[in-house]
Parts: sequence; C-alpha cells; structure tokens
Amino acid sequence: MTVPRKEFETSSEHIESRNFYLNVIRRANEVLEHGPSEMKDPQEDDLLLDKKDQYCKIKTREVAIKTGMAYSCKICEKFFKEPSFVVKHIKNKHADVLNEKFNSEHFKTIGRDNYL
Repeated sequence: MTVPRKEFETSSEHIESRNFYLNVIRRANEVLEHGPSEMKDPQEDDLLLDKKDQYCKIKTREVAIKTGMAYSCKICEKFFKEPSFVVKHIKNKHADVLNEKFNSEHFKTIGRDNYL
C-alpha cells in the first residue's frame, strides 16, 4: 500500500519545501554531532524565525499615496511609513496568523505526507 504524495502547485514550492527540510536535517545532524550549544525554546529557532520574517515581508505591500510611498499589511490593510514597521505590526498584532502558519504539527504532517 502506498501513501499518496501531496502534489505541489509549482516546482518552486516543491524546491522551497525540500530546502526547508534539508536545512532542518542539516541542523539536526550538527546538534547530534556537537550537542546543543544551549537549550532553546523551539519557537525561538533561528530557522523558524527566518521563515516568519520572510512571511511577514511577503505580507507587506507597497502603496503609492498622494504624500509618497506607504506600506500596508496585507492581512488588515493598515498603512505604515516603513516596511520594517509592517513586519513588527504583523509579529505583534497578527501573532495568531503566524502561529497558525508555522505550527510544528503542520510541518510534521507535511513532512510525513511528502517524504514518507
């Protein structure tokens, strides 16, 4: 009996997913070889934080207004002067969206479905 693999919409999505898992495996091997440098909360993992930052930047939209350029949050359409303010806003006000998007159980399910 074979388990059907989830088909990706684009090849770039497949490559991104594969690279993510290869990075996780590489980091796990480093920890196994050298041991953890310090105990960290899984939510503070550098790879996870990088992914959250990338997601926040994707959810930032540049908008031309009468007074110049502005940036808006694609989640709630609030405007800001700088893209870094949008990233900070998303992390503070839309933490629930980030936590849902980057849920560890979700990643385990994707990994199991795609690579087993």
